[in-house]
Amino acid sequence: MKIVFFLTCLIFILLCQLTTTGIHKPTRILPDEMRKKYLAIVDGNWVNTEYIDEIKKTKSPFKTEGKSGVIELHIRAKKVSKTILVEGMTLHEGGYGFKIHLQAGITDSTLPTTWIDYTGKSKFSELGYEISGKDTFLIVYHYDKHKKVINQDKFTKCPDFSDGSVQYEVNKIMFAGIYSTTIKDKTTQIELTSDGKVRNFMKFKEYFVVLDFAAGEWYFDHLVFDMHTKNQKAFAYRLIDRKLVLYEIDANKDYSDKPFVFSKPRYEFVKQ
Repeated sequence: MKIVFFLTCLIFILLCQLTTTGIHKPTRILPDEMRKKYLAIVDGNWVNTEYIDEIKKTKSPFKTEGKSGVIELHIRAKKVSKTILVEGMTLHEGGYGFKIHLQAGITDSTLPTTWIDYTGKSKFSELGYEISGKDTFLIVYHYDKHKKVINQDKFTKCPDFSDGSVQYEVNKIMFAGIYSTTIKDKTTQIELTSDGKVRNFMKFKEYFVVLDFAAGEWYFDHLVFDMHTKNQKAFAYRLIDRKLVLYEIDANKDYSDKPFVFSKPRYEFVKQ
C-alpha cells in the first residue's frame, strides 16, 4: 500500500513538472547590495545594437527599417525596489512596457522579466548585461519551454535626447560633423550636430532624420529642416563616401506608387 501511495505521489510530481516546464518562477529576492549594482547598470537609455550596426553598414534608415523590433528602452532605476519598470519603443510607436524583477534568474547574472514575445517563439525572457572595455550592453535572452536560449536582443547605452536616443545615434553615425559646401558660388562651412542642430546653412536651426516609413508616403531616405515651422524644408539624401548629397523633393508629387529618382543634386556637403 505504501509503495502504491509513493508511486502515485511520484507520478503526480512528474506531471506537475511537465506542465510547468519552461515557466520560470523565481522566488529569491536579491540582497540590497546586488540590487543596487543592477540598478546602477541598467539605469538609462538603450538602443537596439543590431539596428545601430545595420545603420553603420547601410547608411540608410529606409533600408534598415526591416531590421527593427523593440528599438529603444528607457529605464529609470534610481531607487532600490523589487521591480523596475521599462518603457520600450519601436520605430512606429511606444507603449511596449515590461517589468524587470530584481530576483534570481536562470543564471547568476540574469533577471526575470515580463517581456512578452508576441511572435510566440519564446516562452519567457530574462535580462542580463555584458561589459566590453568601456562599453556596457543590456541583453534580453529569450528562452523556449526547455529553458534554452533561442535568441536575444542586445542594447547599447545612449545619451538621453528629446527626439529619442535612436535619433541621436543615427545623427551621430550618419550626419554629425563639419562640412564644406558651395552655395551661390560661395564656399562655406556648415555643421550638423548629434543633437540635431544646424549651423550656417540657409538660416535653418534644426534637422530631423526620418526613421519611420510605416505611416508616410515618402518611401525613401529623407530629412527635414526646421520641422513644424514656417521654414520647414525636406530633402531626399544619400551618403556617398564623405559626401552628404541633398535632393529636391516636389511636395506636390505623389511618390507612393513609384520610387524617388535621385537625379540632380541640390546641395553637396563634403565632410572635413
